[in-house]
Amino acid sequence: MKFKTDFVTNSSSSSFIVAFDKIVKDFEDVKYLINREGKARQVLKDCLAQKPKKIKLSQSLINTVKEDLSHGYMGVDYIKFQEQFCERERITSNELYINRPWYNAFTDEYNKVNEKVYLEKAIKFIKENEGKYLYVFSYADEDGEFMSEMEHGFTFSQLPHIQISQH
Repeated sequence: MKFKTDFVTNSSSSSFIVAFDKIVKDFEDVKYLINREGKARQVLKDCLAQKPKKIKLSQSLINTVKEDLSHGYMGVDYIKFQEQFCERERITSNELYINRPWYNAFTDEYNKVNEKVYLEKAIKFIKENEGKYLYVFSYADEDGEFMSEMEHGFTFSQLPHIQISQH
């Protein structure tokens, strides 16, 4: 048996899909949108390290955003969905997990519902921000206090964005 003897953290990370009105080229483009200078400088650095995508309703962009959404906790509540499934099938959660056909049916249904949710969210975000520029950011609180502030400190509150929690 193995025992964990060092420090255990409850770290988290989040990705952000963000729409900017224009391509970010310098500090002036972000300083009025981000609430602290240090955070604005980090966002600028991260913007310059990527190639923005012009937001337009296309299958390619829909797939990209949908894929990003699927990597986090953006879909249907798992526990609630499980409870509803078990109630509908008149089984217990224990029976669900020991009966492979029920479990496969549950996961297939759960995945299909989530795919629909991701698709709807992706299309809505794209339509609402058509003509703007899409950037993707990722920050984790395990990378220190500053990155924790980037993740949890409402960095993109002045911009249209989706936060994808990957706790």
